[in-house]
Amino acid sequence: DAVAFTEELVAGAGDAPVYAVVNPGYATFEGKCESVVSTLAATGRSFEQLGAADPDRYFENMDLWVLRPPG
Repeated sequence: DAVAFTEELVAGAGDAPVYAVVNPGYATFEGKCESVVSTLAATGRSFEQLGAADPDRYFENMDLWVLRPPG
């Protein structure tokens, strides 16, 4: 459940940033990473992508996101 996971994650982080390393489309976690990213983006906190997957350069592609603390 992406919503319950995100609520617990954000509550536990308090005023610290939350970093998410995401591999969209990864077969074992189909749709779960995308659900968590969407839910983090809906928290109202600043959420930005710091790095994007580069399939030409890396076999295991991942995006890096940060959810910044409020204020």
